[in-house]
Amino acid sequence: MLYRCRYVKQDACFGQGTPILMEDGTYKPIEDIEVGDWVMSFKGLEKLIPTKVLKTFKHEDCFVYDLDGLKVTPSHPFLTPGNRYREIAQFTEKNSLVLADGTFVPVPKMIPVDGFYTTYNFMVKDFHTYVAGNYRVHNKTVKY
Repeated sequence: MLYRCRYVKQDACFGQGTPILMEDGTYKPIEDIEVGDWVMSFKGLEKLIPTKVLKTFKHEDCFVYDLDGLKVTPSHPFLTPGNRYREIAQFTEKNSLVLADGTFVPVPKMIPVDGFYTTYNFMVKDFHTYVAGNYRVHNKTVKY
């Protein structure tokens, strides 16, 4: 069953503390990302490039999975080795995800988390992508 945030239509987000790869190679918690920050972005499987944050989002009361320590809503799109995006809830442990460095790893076990959480997302210029917790993801603010 796919759960969504209770009060918003756009619910592809990550929970507090999700590390986001910044332009300088450091990581910053997603809740601290601000308009004007520069994060690492990408076009599919190509190399990472710095991209400017244009807008931030915060959503309350969202259902999340625990994915390798990350709290993520079921509809957040992750990059596949086939250079396409799929919502994380559509993956199984037989599938693979793409890491920041472009390597492929099996999907970690996804565990539904009890309760509802505050989640965050942001929009970046150009490719609408960023690195969250070492995974290549789409910000889903535009059709992917």
